[in-house]
Amino acid sequence: MLANKSEKFINENFDYTLGLWEKNEEVKTDNITEEAAKTATSSEVDRPIVNESVATNDDADPSFNAYLSELKKY
Repeated sequence: MLANKSEKFINENFDYTLGLWEKNEEVKTDNITEEAAKTATSSEVDRPIVNESVATNDDADPSFNAYLSELKKY
């Protein structure tokens, strides 16, 4: 098919075909990205609220309570 064609013609034809393919792939990627953005539901997910608390025991070692009170400052 390309036996009688010049190297320049073959290169131009290849570059043209490659350009069309890359453009087609770009359009597909854009469409998929738009569709994913429309159907994304991560913003609608109820996330659990975690309240961290340190249980202190008044009968515990006083040095331990002092340690915890120092940590609470930061």
